[in-house]
Amino acid sequence: MRRISKIVTGGVLALALGVSTASAVANAEDHPGDYTGPGVNIRQTGNLDSVVLGMGYQGQGLMAKCSAQGGSNVDGETHWIKHSNNQSKIVGYSIKTYVTWSGGIPYSSGSVCNG
Repeated sequence: MRRISKIVTGGVLALALGVSTASAVANAEDHPGDYTGPGVNIRQTGNLDSVVLGMGYQGQGLMAKCSAQGGSNVDGETHWIKHSNNQSKIVGYSIKTYVTWSGGIPYSSGSVCNG
């Protein structure tokens, strides 16, 4: 299977021909982290009314891709982190309160990350 990747300022845009958007692809700009508790929802976008794609659990690990601000407010927090779950390979958004990561990640306004 052929993969095409394009580096974009502030992040990485990876296009994989013939691969589901739900599959995880680790990029040079991804930052390792983990969930801070059990049963953290991984949503399609940074909104509470968005589809839950799966759940993340402490110890599974994740790769943080970017931060989207402007989604649903959860206990005063509106930053949603796009990430891939290391175990399940699900890619989606979780509220910042329930994930940790090392290093800086690109920032976008709105409920989804740009690119």
